[in-house]
Amino acid sequence: NVLTITPDQPVLRTYKVDYVNMSRDAAGFIGVDGQISSTGQSSSAGGSTTSNTSGTGANNSSRTTVRSESNNHFWETLEKNITALLAESDKEIIIGRLEADKQSATLDNQSGKDSSVNVAAATQKTDANGKADAQKAFTEYKTLFAANVISNREAGVISVRGTNKQHERVQEFLDKVLTSAKRQVLIEATIVEVRLSDSFQAGIDWSRLNNSATNSGFQFRQQLGAQTNSISATGNSFTTTANAFGVATNAGFVAGYLNPISKIGNIAASINLLEQFGSTKVLSSPKLMVLNNQTAVLKVVDNLVYFTVQSQQSQGSVGGGILSTVTTTPNTVPVGVVMSVTPQINDLSNVNINIRPTVSRVLGFKKDPNPNLTIESLVPEIQVREMESMLQILSGNTAVLGGLMQDDVLTNTDKVPGLSKVPGVGKVFTGQNDANRKTELVIFLRPTVI
Repeated sequence: NVLTITPDQPVLRTYKVDYVNMSRDAAGFIGVDGQISSTGQSSSAGGSTTSNTSGTGANNSSRTTVRSESNNHFWETLEKNITALLAESDKEIIIGRLEADKQSATLDNQSGKDSSVNVAAATQKTDANGKADAQKAFTEYKTLFAANVISNREAGVISVRGTNKQHERVQEFLDKVLTSAKRQVLIEATIVEVRLSDSFQAGIDWSRLNNSATNSGFQFRQQLGAQTNSISATGNSFTTTANAFGVATNAGFVAGYLNPISKIGNIAASINLLEQFGSTKVLSSPKLMVLNNQTAVLKVVDNLVYFTVQSQQSQGSVGGGILSTVTTTPNTVPVGVVMSVTPQINDLSNVNINIRPTVSRVLGFKKDPNPNLTIESLVPEIQVREMESMLQILSGNTAVLGGLMQDDVLTNTDKVPGLSKVPGVGKVFTGQNDANRKTELVIFLRPTVI
């Protein structure tokens, strides 16, 4: 019966980290900037706020902007985290001593009398300098931390030199990080355009979509509370949790689709329900598999090409006319559907999603009013409908984003064949009918944690 006690000396261990060696940066911007007149010059200051406007008249402006940024540097962050974790319980090893200590050791080998004199002198010097010498001795000692982190990102390997206690903490940390980083979510999104009938020109009446008999269909709540939108289902109804003050924790307008037969609901059935308000048209129905805290982008567009024209005129040779030089530059503008999503999955399978769908289309073309152009230059007029929001949805539930409405004017021309082309009287046999059309854009979003 022998009990052996040995010091916990640092040892080198290697950990396998299966994660792609890539750094990703995603940035988004959405904003509206409206300004009427930029004349006038004024300046005002009060406290720590100062504002200035320039020009000769009034300045009316309005600006609303939202900027979002996501930086995913997995390996760089992991190395810093492990280094900081080891520093908490790391050991320092002295690898260098003061030159004064070395000289003192040399003097000890000399004669006793000389050594005594030197030691006494050194003692008096130390007493005289006091804290200054102590601080100098502290700063001039060279130390080395026992723990060390070595990573090979290409091979997915991290080697750590530390004690057994430190290795236990590193293993626990890596298990939690990799478990969270490797979680995936399937995001199903459907973008539907509803052409509203005459009875629903004010928009979709969402209360008509709830079947109170079966407690299925769309459920809606509007609560006052914390600044987060959450959707969670318990049984066959949506529930909200209350904080210590009895106030619901989800705020704002929250919508979701429930189907008691299927936990994850049915988006196709949801679209069919919308047909009672008018004809529906599915613009896009993407399905994305996204890792935790990673940004995915879907882009289905037509790159519309247009040309900017520049015309320059110059005088020719003596007796010659004016020379015109025309330069055309091709430009492209994307028209279609673009959507970016960034999910975050928690331990309760709730998915926090940042979503930004953008739908654009061509309204028409405008002529360049430059009078110097000798040829016609048409610039496309683009209509953009987009939104940016943060949502919290339970895995398998469906969130609904709607309310993006627009008015269109459809011009129909009726002609009598043959007679409408007779010069002078052709317009008598031609009729024009302008009809207004109102549409609403609805987005269904359903995340499912894999």
